[in-house]
Amino acid sequence: VKMALPRGTSRLGEYPHLLDIVNIFLACGVLLCLAIPVTVPAGTVIIYLICLLSLLTSMIYCGIVIWELDTPSFHVCNLKLPVIVYGTALFMGIMHFITIWLCLSGIIDSGNAAFWVAIFLCIGSTTVQGVKFAAHFRQWQQDSREAGFDFPSSNYGSS
Repeated sequence: VKMALPRGTSRLGEYPHLLDIVNIFLACGVLLCLAIPVTVPAGTVIIYLICLLSLLTSMIYCGIVIWELDTPSFHVCNLKLPVIVYGTALFMGIMHFITIWLCLSGIIDSGNAAFWVAIFLCIGSTTVQGVKFAAHFRQWQQDSREAGFDFPSSNYGSS
């Protein structure tokens, strides 16, 4: 008996959705790195929570893509999906940037090499969230232009 996968699974390999798959692996990597040290500094709990939140949001977005709920009519509390996604990407990018400094504090306090690996994974997560923010912000701008909203130009100094 052959089970059919939802049609949206093939879309996860496309550009903006692939970033969520990469983010899932990066967040899991950070969580595994922080499980290695026997003693951890106090800020490690914040890193755990940020990575779990990032993991959860990426998994929810992957579920939305898999079940093809990302249609123009999909919205939550009058916010369309691109606005929600780029808002959460901006928030998670800032949070992952904070985790870089918390991991650096972990290196200083504990001297454990697992925090070095966690720093590089957090830098990757910050980058992924930044690229995801830019991609979905452009999508939102394009959708807004198609709907008739014109963004002001930035021609400073022109007469």
